[in-house]
Amino acid sequence: MTKVSKRRRITLALARVFFVGSALVFGWWALGDEWPSILTALTEIMPWQWLLSLITVLAGLLLTSVVWISTMRLYGYEVPAQGGASAFFVGQIGKYIPGSVWSLAAQAQMSRRFGVPVRVAVATGLVFLYWNLASAALVGAAFGLAGAYDVAIPAWLVAGIGVLALVGMAPMIVIWLSQRLAGTRGLIELTRLRAVETASLMALVWALYGLAVVILLPAGSGLADLQAFAAAVGAFSAAYVLGVLVPLAPAGFGVREAIFIGLLTPSVGLSVSTAVALLTRLVHTSADFLLAGVAWVVDARHQ
Repeated sequence: MTKVSKRRRITLALARVFFVGSALVFGWWALGDEWPSILTALTEIMPWQWLLSLITVLAGLLLTSVVWISTMRLYGYEVPAQGGASAFFVGQIGKYIPGSVWSLAAQAQMSRRFGVPVRVAVATGLVFLYWNLASAALVGAAFGLAGAYDVAIPAWLVAGIGVLALVGMAPMIVIWLSQRLAGTRGLIELTRLRAVETASLMALVWALYGLAVVILLPAGSGLADLQAFAAAVGAFSAAYVLGVLVPLAPAGFGVREAIFIGLLTPSVGLSVSTAVALLTRLVHTSADFLLAGVAWVVDARHQ
């Protein structure tokens, strides 16, 4: 091994440790002021609720990795499932660091060993984020029109958001966006069937996240099971969209919780919605770091 390559490996190793360490610090810092409320909320739920909610979120996150890997394959790069999952999940914890580029940068760097150009990896991350936003907006609008949450929002506005999201997931729109992001390497083939499959997969992801919220609701919340599920899926999806659209908030901290509480409060009350919002954030943060750690260790042993 040459001195240059050895130095480069050491630099990359230190950069990865710094990246993960920064994500952990900022993730803990973002939850810091909420720990007393989180601990209080934790005492009000059963251990099995916490565990089952975590498992449900883990299932949703695993499905998102499938979307990310399949998006990269549309660009013509056959990334193995194990290595792709490692790049995706480890990169994802970069969203806890203030700024909007750390996840994309980490995923691009970790995808280089598969021969994926940096611009293609970045484009994959942005198209993946686009699928998340469009599908969440569509799901949130659909449940909003169905009356999932008792908030005075003009029906025409909700319907307009839903139509824009649906049109935005059309193959020709996604192809156009993919090509602009990846430049000359952006020639992808996205059929209607493939687009429907991706949209359906993301709809299942939002359903799982909503189910995780329902599991955390205390007994006697005043909602029937189906009503609680509709309110949870709709509120979480809408809150996610607005959380992502505020780039200065790491992983949507604060913004997502505020929207979630505002939409859920009319159904379950302020105290319950606040507790569930904090617990939901804790569950998702735990799931992100757990999957990142497992994926990193498994991939490192494989290499």
